[in-house]
Amino acid sequence: VQPRVNRIVALYPEARNLDGLSLLLTRVDTSEFLMWQHPIKVKRFERMVKFFHDRSLNRAEDVAKFLYEKQARTLLMELNGVGPKTYDYLCTLLGLDRIAVDRHVITFACEAGVTAGGYEHVQRVTSYAADLLGIMRRDFDAWIWHHVASRNSSSSQFALDF
Repeated sequence: VQPRVNRIVALYPEARNLDGLSLLLTRVDTSEFLMWQHPIKVKRFERMVKFFHDRSLNRAEDVAKFLYEKQARTLLMELNGVGPKTYDYLCTLLGLDRIAVDRHVITFACEAGVTAGGYEHVQRVTSYAADLLGIMRRDFDAWIWHHVASRNSSSSQFALDF
């Protein structure tokens, strides 16, 4: 994510807030702006920009404050393609202390013996583990992601060696 953000900051300084981003996207194709080719993800991004813009949430701080509101999760998840993982990932990007359960977190949880329950259960267990360890949940999420991803990457290379 960081290299993409750095590129956007360098090439599109006018997109520093949602008003600027909305105006920019009338001139620049969203897939070019994001460097994404997946049309479903591009449309999801556009829907989220419109969602926040329609609510006059212009700055990252405004969106973060909104995400603390009780109805925010429900409202966002009404958008096509936005589920709990997208909501929680957005929270972590904006500094809220959440774990966004993805395949890496699920792999880690299963290997730790967490075998029952869905998204919320895995999130609760991994959040509790982070709390017990005394680290921020989003930092634990990042550690899990890097740990599992790097292990998968290196094990794939070993699997190809004969």
